[in-house]
Amino acid sequence: MFQSYFSVGGSAESSNACDVETILNRPSVEVVEIALLALQGAGVELVEWDVLLRMRMGDFSYLVPDDRLEDACNILESIGLPSSPPSDLALESQGDLYARGRFYRITRSTQPFFTDRISLYPFSLATFSRSELSEQQPSHLSPSRCSSILVPRPSAVCAFIIRTMAKYPRYCYTRTVLDNESGELVLYFFLGYTLHNLHKEEEEAWQLEDKDRRIAAASNTVKQ
Repeated sequence: MFQSYFSVGGSAESSNACDVETILNRPSVEVVEIALLALQGAGVELVEWDVLLRMRMGDFSYLVPDDRLEDACNILESIGLPSSPPSDLALESQGDLYARGRFYRITRSTQPFFTDRISLYPFSLATFSRSELSEQQPSHLSPSRCSSILVPRPSAVCAFIIRTMAKYPRYCYTRTVLDNESGELVLYFFLGYTLHNLHKEEEEAWQLEDKDRRIAAASNTVKQ
């Protein structure tokens, strides 16, 4: 049984004392904090994955070494996070890469549109080199008591998406999902939009902003 002790919100508790009825009463970001502390305490190396695209949808995604994936899943279960596999419809619509994830619910709600989750993927999914990763503070909570985790460079993520898209037929779910994600990455990294911070009803507002200025700034970024 995992025995690490930690404190969140001023109260200390044993991770194996956190059952599903207590840990899921906390805000999602606090649950993520507990989970990352537990994983790091067990020596599981984490790579923040898909964070800019997924956090606004309530998913906190991480790559872990392939040989530690089962250990990481067992740790999340030991602190009271229930396994939350996606529906067949979600698997079909999100493509092959999504199907390789292991999902754990971090909210009491089990309704699809009101459920936040931690997602773990094997590191071999993306195979970033060490030079493409940098150590940064986790983005789920600031300030955080967690140690630094590895974060891929934006260019490395874009390159991964392009390489992976080339492996699939033009019209298939996986390639469509990757195509959409590449578009969101361009909006964020090159044009400066932050759609992941907007409410759904506000997402159309960016279309009314000064596009010419953003496109000019993006051109300068690409030329650097």
